[in-house]
Amino acid sequence: MPLEITDILLEKLLADILADGLTGTVKDYCAWISLEGILKYNEELIVEDAKVKAILDAMKAKGYATEGKFDKNEYCIAPNALPRRTDFLSDSYSVYGEAKYSPIQYVRSRQEHFLEYNYVSEDDIMDISIATIEAIENAVKYGDGNVVHIDYLIDSSRTLKLNIINNIKEFDLTNEIERGKYSSNTTLMRGIMVMQKLFNHLELQIIDDKKQAHLYAEKKLT
Repeated sequence: MPLEITDILLEKLLADILADGLTGTVKDYCAWISLEGILKYNEELIVEDAKVKAILDAMKAKGYATEGKFDKNEYCIAPNALPRRTDFLSDSYSVYGEAKYSPIQYVRSRQEHFLEYNYVSEDDIMDISIATIEAIENAVKYGDGNVVHIDYLIDSSRTLKLNIINNIKEFDLTNEIERGKYSSNTTLMRGIMVMQKLFNHLELQIIDDKKQAHLYAEKKLT
């Protein structure tokens, strides 16, 4: 059964989500609060759109949050509210693969925040974002709807290294190959060609005994 949430806890969770660099609409933040409940308490959290909007608007008035760069209906943390860090060369987190938890926007905005924070060029951010979202879309489409783990780091050679791990649902591989979703030689998901062009190195391993897909990619930053 979904859990009730106090105003104090809701404000704290929203502040934490903003501090992680996420950008989204009120609907996105409601989805991410539900996600936080599952990840932290093994239960969804009940949250009202109007209450989330009121708290986010109050945070904007206080200068902690601001509107999104491209959409005034989105919220993100205000630049002056985010202290500079010297150790932010890696990030690791989990989302749920169900679309109702807005995993694609979660990963897109959190990763772009990480890349901007580390002075990655706009061209590289665009390439990395397009390729990563392709991978997350596949994880949502072909995964079992449960945990998708994402981690990435920028090493001393200014190379981004990305891992995405998710469980996969049962499917008929022969049928999928015939429909063109997989290569008959490498059993890679549709969209892999896009990722291969945008990353410098890409591996996709299907771990049969664990019913898992593990994507590993590298991008040399300019």
